[in-house]
Amino acid sequence: MRSQPLSAMAIAAGLALAVIAAVGCSGCAGTETGNPFQVELRADAHSSDPTAVAVGAGGAVVVTEAWLSLDPIRLATSADCAADDPVGGAPDFGTADHATAGAVLEEFEIDEGDYCRALLPFVRAAAPLPEGAPSELEGSAIVIVGELTASGTPFRLVSHLEQTVDVHALSALGGRFSLAADQPALFLGFDVASWFGGLDLAGAELDGDGVAVIDDASNPGLLSAFESDMAAGIELYRDLDQDGAVDAPDAQLLARGQ
Repeated sequence: MRSQPLSAMAIAAGLALAVIAAVGCSGCAGTETGNPFQVELRADAHSSDPTAVAVGAGGAVVVTEAWLSLDPIRLATSADCAADDPVGGAPDFGTADHATAGAVLEEFEIDEGDYCRALLPFVRAAAPLPEGAPSELEGSAIVIVGELTASGTPFRLVSHLEQTVDVHALSALGGRFSLAADQPALFLGFDVASWFGGLDLAGAELDGDGVAVIDDASNPGLLSAFESDMAAGIELYRDLDQDGAVDAPDAQLLARGQ
């Protein structure tokens, strides 16, 4: 039996149904990441051992200013972990003092999914500097100011180090962490105890004003030790209560600098 030819109306109806089906299934193919959502990333200096090194007051060493100059931070998905230039997210803290009261907040959009690391590029700050910044910050990436409590000796560390720190997901987490809209907050911590706890600041040579200056020309051994361990003092936490602080159990460590 020969089939009957389709009418023009039937053909048109069939095409319309095909278009509707294609549109409705445009997201049917699986992807590594999901829908984009808004992330809150807070950054601040903190101390894992505040009796030894504290931010603001209370420790044997006190950090009062922590000026860091950063280019935009990039996050790498687990599927693209080996990429030299991952494109996930672009929070930009610029040049800021991370020892002042309260964490610095950046909001950015990123896709839901699994991530393996964050890349933090330290760069040299250029004029004009932020209000209140020390003049030594121009042309430098890091300037940290503080005091030795017992002697009252002030110190000032100035580093020109230009380095992209790889803050990599912990191996205990399988080398990855998830980001999703139901947990939208992260905390980027700069641990001053990790940075200064092992330095012999009391043995530093003082300048004519009685300041322990740590830079390329003065106390270079202390500067070298600081720069060697700088990356290990940078951490990324899930900030469950969105307060920009390391307060267990509301802050879960996800990644650490390498």
